[in-house]
Amino acid sequence: LPKFTALNRELLCKLRDDEVLLIAAHAAEALAFLHGDRRERSIHRDVKPNNLLVQMSGDVKQEVASAYLSDLGLVTTIIEGRTHATTAHLGTPTFEDPDAFDGEARVEHDIYALGVTLACLAARVMYPAAQGAADLLGEDGNASIPPAVAKLARSMTQPDISSRPTAQQLARQLHALRP
Repeated sequence: LPKFTALNRELLCKLRDDEVLLIAAHAAEALAFLHGDRRERSIHRDVKPNNLLVQMSGDVKQEVASAYLSDLGLVTTIIEGRTHATTAHLGTPTFEDPDAFDGEARVEHDIYALGVTLACLAARVMYPAAQGAADLLGEDGNASIPPAVAKLARSMTQPDISSRPTAQQLARQLHALRP
């Protein structure tokens, strides 16, 4: 049976940039499946580095073979044309889209959380400071995040949710960034 490891700080610090992009691409693929292109869509609502499982390959030189989005305890399903309102704030605050506080569950909120997650992975931190994406992707930026990755993460966390890429688009873009 394959062995899965929960992503942790020790493992994250050892990852190469191409492995970070692979993990993020696989998380985007998982979200693309959940969000689907159908009448009923599922929303994860707790995307963050701690909810990523990594499968390593190789006996001597360990490399990331694949990654999986875990902890489906907060997943909710929305039906096209209906509003899914919630009064509870779920998920982890520093990964939560500020737009989510309007009480309506949307797939774009998962995209925001994946953008913060991508920035964290690229900066090799498990959690951003209190301001979430702004701390890692603000005007000063983070020198440890490659510019193309920072640009993509900014597109995922922009305030205009209708301009955010879909999970399927993200998966393609993340794979394209890999060498």
